[in-house]
Amino acid sequence: MPATINRKFYPELDRLLWDVHCETVDPEFAFRVYEERWGFVQEQNLSVEEQKLINLSFA
Repeated sequence: MPATINRKFYPELDRLLWDVHCETVDPEFAFRVYEERWGFVQEQNLSVEEQKLINLSFA
């Protein structure tokens, strides 16, 4: 698990973090945002790397 997550590498996460003004986020925070805002995720836009990150968080 990465120590921090650069939101710019994960476009859907970046969209979900519209109200957060930092470039990197703590993994636990990112995964909580995915859970809480999943309804706004456009799954067809998830890159392979972002899918791996999400799967890592729920493994």
